[in-house]
Amino acid sequence: MSKHRYLGDGVYVTHEPAGHGKGDVILTTGHHEPHMADNVVVLESSLVMPLVEQLVDWDNQSQEEAG
Repeated sequence: MSKHRYLGDGVYVTHEPAGHGKGDVILTTGHHEPHMADNVVVLESSLVMPLVEQLVDWDNQSQEEAG
């Protein structure tokens, strides 16, 4: 069974667990169900941590620039 969460601005995140793996993370806009969504991005589990790390880096850079 998949779980979804509304992130805001019409964006939802859903986790589709795999049988023995970590599963995929699915970002959708307009609706949490991919077949009803306006846009769908599927991230393999191996891409999630690099994405989070990049977001943290950008946040750290912004904080350093703000002083």
